[in-house]
Amino acid sequence: MSLDDFNVILEVHNIATIKDLIRQDIGVSILARSACLDELKKGKITVLPIENLSMIREINILYHSDFKHADILQSIMKEYNKAVKFYAS
Repeated sequence: MSLDDFNVILEVHNIATIKDLIRQDIGVSILARSACLDELKKGKITVLPIENLSMIREINILYHSDFKHADILQSIMKEYNKAVKFYAS
């Protein structure tokens, strides 16, 4: 089987729907491992790591324009950065 054997008939932008289609054996996808940890633990899907691939993703903290607790945002960023370093090693 090669990539030419695949026929793209549907593009889905909702992660829950993508995972549901994979569980139904209707397709394959490239997703962040963190997006499918629950399904992995339950044995509902299988993951094939992509070798020699390193990706960078820009993320942002979203908050209401009237939010007044900048210290909480700083704490969230600090904890996030610690988690990234932990999982990167």
